[in-house]
Amino acid sequence: MKEFKYDISIIVPVYNNEKYIDQCVESVLNQKFDIGRIQLIMIDDGSHDKSFEVMKKYERDNIITITKENSGVSSTRNLGMSKALGKYILFLDSDDYLSHNTCRNLFNLFEKHYDEMDLVTYPIVYGRKVPHVRYDNMYYNGTGVYDLEVDYNLIQATVNVMVKNNFEDNVLFAVDQNFSEDERFDTENLMKKKKIGFCNEATYYYRRHTGTANDTIINPYYSFETITSYYEYLFNKFEENGKVPKYVQALYVNNISWRIRKDVLYPYHLPKKEYDKAYKRVINLMKKLDTEVILSLPYMNIFHQIYVMKLQGKKYSSLCSLCLFNSLEKVFSLF
Repeated sequence: MKEFKYDISIIVPVYNNEKYIDQCVESVLNQKFDIGRIQLIMIDDGSHDKSFEVMKKYERDNIITITKENSGVSSTRNLGMSKALGKYILFLDSDDYLSHNTCRNLFNLFEKHYDEMDLVTYPIVYGRKVPHVRYDNMYYNGTGVYDLEVDYNLIQATVNVMVKNNFEDNVLFAVDQNFSEDERFDTENLMKKKKIGFCNEATYYYRRHTGTANDTIINPYYSFETITSYYEYLFNKFEENGKVPKYVQALYVNNISWRIRKDVLYPYHLPKKEYDKAYKRVINLMKKLDTEVILSLPYMNIFHQIYVMKLQGKKYSSLCSLCLFNSLEKVFSLF
């Protein structure tokens, strides 16, 4: 039976990132946390550049380097988890880096609230000076544990997270899912206790690139089937007594919000017969959304909220009154 040898295992999948690896690793080595209590696992996923050579120079007892044939980031992270001997697991991509206080503060928060939660998140900065808008509520309310049955619009969709290491019982990344695999991993961890930890005193610095999966996901030609099947899977897995948890609903509302904004909600490329079937699948998911959840997403356009509820079959005049009341309520809450 495996035993914990470290406090934290940091898993770094690597693919053709030779020029960024040093900054990534140095951000780990310079943590305000005893480096001997950290296990760093770097896995080269079949790179064509000199990534593995750069990784190897850091190898020591608590820094493992592995190289393998290319199989994708999900299977690479899963391999890392199988090697993890830390009490907690933290994920870091090889072109990103951490603030110096990340490990210490995430660890301390988890130790304080171990039995309350299974996942802690922290601000992610996308090449800017402020965290992503998704963290606004937690950012201003501060470090702590949040109840997702109450604060259900606290969306966690990326791997700026620390989770418990349950060894053979760990939630794994879906290797057959090309988009939103991070969100799925987070959700399956969060729905165990329906609580999320947030640490305001840590930062994940994310490096944006062009021509990546983040660009491809916008195009429904590539992503419609994967994304729609994923939310059908989530709704079916967590639905109880005909009711989908509000947090899971909020994930879908968040997704359709930006897809409506970019006009990529529907697979317009399909022939009419197939398009009609796809359209019905979207509507069937929308019909399981509560009005309260649709109106609660703070950054969703009011006209998009009306559009979604109209597709659910609600009357237009009633929708306008409802959305107007909701908007005024938000304004008055500021005073």
